[in-house]
Amino acid sequence: MSEYKDNLITKSDLNAAVWRSIVIQGTFNYERYQGSGWCAMIAPILEKIHSDNKNELRERLKDNSGFFNTQLIMANFLLGLVISLYEKKADRKLINGLRISLFGPLAGIGDSIFWFTLMPIMAGICSSLATKGNIIGPIIYFLVYIGVFALRFFAIRVGYYTGSKSIEKLGAKTGELSTAASILGCTVLGGLIATLVSFQTKATITITDSVSLSIQEAFFDQIIPNFLPVVITILMYVMLKKKVSPTFLILLLLIGSLTLSYFGMV
Repeated sequence: MSEYKDNLITKSDLNAAVWRSIVIQGTFNYERYQGSGWCAMIAPILEKIHSDNKNELRERLKDNSGFFNTQLIMANFLLGLVISLYEKKADRKLINGLRISLFGPLAGIGDSIFWFTLMPIMAGICSSLATKGNIIGPIIYFLVYIGVFALRFFAIRVGYYTGSKSIEKLGAKTGELSTAASILGCTVLGGLIATLVSFQTKATITITDSVSLSIQEAFFDQIIPNFLPVVITILMYVMLKKKVSPTFLILLLLIGSLTLSYFGMV
């Protein structure tokens, strides 16, 4: 992982990208999550790679400003991987597909290891020491936290090295991998829709004075589970394709939800 002499991207470029990752959630929003922060992380790298083609640079920045959300250390691993692919002039669909398909699984791995296991265990141990008046408790926790942050520098190098070696070995099969990555990326996004979009109606149809029928349970759930979230997602997609502002759509959903809730329909 120390062989950078023949590469356009240097160690200092990777280190600078890691420092930029500190603010990846600085512009967190419900339209793109960490998307803008991710683009800020990779933008100087793309400027260096595509310095001779502004149109191509513009397209790459657009590719990297979409929806993105992962654990912070894994974000640096994925960043290193993506940087190496851009540097090797890999297929655009391959890069986009891998970025989209990997950020979800990597988030699960990173959260499980660091935020759900290591840090809670260390917090418990160090808190126990601190409550007994032992100053070593907070010091240990601080050092562990710094160590976890330092892993970002290692992660981006592992990703960069992995990407460079994989492209060299894949060779002619890059096209097939590109198609597979695109399919996997669409599958991951489909799974995210089912996870992040939730909508159920409380509306009922009165049969008699004592009997009523739930539209959600008796109708929509019998057709397709999560039918309404799918419909809403499709409508949002169609409106986005028609160049409707995402901010307007968020406000529309907010106002619509409040209105339906007021009338007891959701």
